[in-house]
Amino acid sequence: GKFEESYSNFESFAHSKVFGNTLNIALDVGPITLSSISAVIDHSISRQEDVDSGAIGRVEVHNDVETNQKSQEFRVATNGKNKPFNFVGGLFLFDEENSGHVARSILTVGNGTPPVGLNSLIFSQKTKITSAYGQFDVKLSDQFSLVAGVRYSDESKRGSARSYRRTGAGAGAWTSFAPTNGTHLEAASLVALSNPAQNSGDVPFGKSWSNW
Repeated sequence: GKFEESYSNFESFAHSKVFGNTLNIALDVGPITLSSISAVIDHSISRQEDVDSGAIGRVEVHNDVETNQKSQEFRVATNGKNKPFNFVGGLFLFDEENSGHVARSILTVGNGTPPVGLNSLIFSQKTKITSAYGQFDVKLSDQFSLVAGVRYSDESKRGSARSYRRTGAGAGAWTSFAPTNGTHLEAASLVALSNPAQNSGDVPFGKSWSNW
């Protein structure tokens, strides 16, 4: 074969859109400064490619990703570094939403025809973080100072996933399949489907933790 040549049966493309902005407001009120930092970012990507590089459409992958993030921080801090006592403290809030749809054609070993199977996953995930922190330093002398701080953080994740697998007779009818949204997810959180005919399943997942 001509191994120096690559082939593509489906139209290959990768479209990515990113929007982000940050608003930083600081108010000097004499001995301290009050600050507010707001940020938002939206990212979406749509990708399709023929991954087997063969002349026959055997293994095609479709990915669509959409991620939305928002964060807000409130902070108070003393002005100046040469004072006998300085401190900084604040509150941080973070929210993220992921939704996705990923799919790939299933390769049938020894079959020279186009793919006769489909693996598809639709899922959504939400992440929330709340964190509070504080730090102070006391100047004891020109050579010594005392610095101490504390931080508390709470993070939670919630989501669900639905997996679909179709192989065998009739699976080839999925010729007009067009996914709409996707992102990555740990395989351990998903359902494993091995029935060669047809299967689908829903899997809820979630976890939360706090730390000092």
